[in-house]
Amino acid sequence: VSQSRYMFLVIHWWTSVNVWISQTNGEFVIADGTFQRCFVLGFPPADAASCSIELRFTNALNGDQGWVDGLMIERGVFNNGPTTWVQGGVTRATEECSYNMLAPLPQNFMATIWLRPDWSELMNDEWNMDGAWHWVLSFYDQERSETDFIDLFYDARQVAWVLRKAVGGAAEHVLFSGAHSVARGVWLGLAIRQTPTGMGLSIRRDGAAVTHISNTNTVVFSPTLSRAYLGVPRESAHGGDTGPGGVIDSLSVREGVFTTADAAAALNATQPPILDHRTMLLTNMNGSLGAIVGRRIQEVYRDWE
Repeated sequence: VSQSRYMFLVIHWWTSVNVWISQTNGEFVIADGTFQRCFVLGFPPADAASCSIELRFTNALNGDQGWVDGLMIERGVFNNGPTTWVQGGVTRATEECSYNMLAPLPQNFMATIWLRPDWSELMNDEWNMDGAWHWVLSFYDQERSETDFIDLFYDARQVAWVLRKAVGGAAEHVLFSGAHSVARGVWLGLAIRQTPTGMGLSIRRDGAAVTHISNTNTVVFSPTLSRAYLGVPRESAHGGDTGPGGVIDSLSVREGVFTTADAAAALNATQPPILDHRTMLLTNMNGSLGAIVGRRIQEVYRDWE
């Protein structure tokens, strides 16, 4: 389709007698004039017997033409995303939403990630409702227990980034960024830290100076957090939660005590992170550090309809 057009997939859910029930909308994709992959993930309503797929253009003009080369419906585990795909005989990189680390997350660590969101704090429509939490990165145990975890998300209602640490199901220790704007298509570098003196969050927006926020919370978290998740980490509570709805690049998790200077150096880097003796997880999905292309994360509302 013509460049700069917005397109997205829709799943329509139908009863056994072909009565329309509801629909699930996928993420926006900005057309670039080439063949691109669009996908949508959804949970069928209890009374759904079948579904259909629609490719929708939101700002097409008269005379625009679009081409569709292949449609696929598959059933699978939500967090694994769509099946790896093939184009022109070349298999694309496996699209995983979660990664097993070499060892459980240590009590002192730094994780860095780059994100180019498909949303902003000003958006307020059926795909991105004001107040939604946009998950970027989470750490859980292998069972995805809801009592112990660390996660980073954007709270559109509070216009703030939130770093959260849950311990034993009885307490949540939260670090807020304060008012921090997010613009659609403008990339962000994010770093989270746990040190002997507290929790830390560092943010670099579109090449600007790095902002550091910290607290003095040193509560020990679960020693079983061995899996890193991108996007929405679990399927249950908090209706209206979404994945970040954008492109993620260069996730790095390193063991050790890291300072704000270390976080700034990581976020100001011009080259993707490399392996060293402290690396627990490294995945350079594109390595551009601007998240122009990389791992696209679906924006899906859970328990919405």
